[in-house]
Amino acid sequence: MSQADSSFERVADFLLRIYAPTTALQYLCAYRRQHPQLRSDDMFTSVVNTIRREVAGYTPKHARPLTPAEVKRLVGDLRRPEQRQIAKMWTTASRFADTNAWKQISWPDESAVQLKMGSWKSDIYGTRKFSKWLDMSNCIHIFRDKDHVTYEQLRDFIKARIADATPHSIRNGAILFCADHHPEQHIACVTGHASKVSIEGLRPYIVAHPNQCGPRISRQLTTELGLAIK
Repeated sequence: MSQADSSFERVADFLLRIYAPTTALQYLCAYRRQHPQLRSDDMFTSVVNTIRREVAGYTPKHARPLTPAEVKRLVGDLRRPEQRQIAKMWTTASRFADTNAWKQISWPDESAVQLKMGSWKSDIYGTRKFSKWLDMSNCIHIFRDKDHVTYEQLRDFIKARIADATPHSIRNGAILFCADHHPEQHIACVTGHASKVSIEGLRPYIVAHPNQCGPRISRQLTTELGLAIK
């Protein structure tokens, strides 16, 4: 094995130790878009190809989504910073890191609050302008102060009360809650996905029923199609 081969394998191994393969590939591709000269860099290409092979055989491990009742129990009286952090994450369907990436802007005339995202997982260079929006009347008291909670503190707080949950369980639960009432393109307006939210990995947790958004739309369209030929 050449020294160059050994080097790119060490880089790939390092990335795979700290990130899921899909996340590592996302970061590498974003970095290459910012530095187009890397397209002709053999070592960088080798690292990308190594990660791509890992992605091909990777099955994502999705945190179990929390239900609204479980989140309500965790939030409690909002006295503790961990409780307020959970409320922020649920209300905005955010990752833990997202809450440190936004700049809060008040629009008093419109009774709205804008959470303007900077650099974050879905846009590590902050090139895509995106904001989350809230009505001032919607739990705005939890956004007044910035709570200083580490990921480890939040994780331990959650697991002490719900053993099989993680901080990401909050965002996954919020996405599934929204999926009962809204199409995936609409959910992307709050999650920040580029086009629509992919909930395929969360589908094992979905119990289908006729009043979910997808079935409602399907029922409406099939009714219209039937009426068109009567």
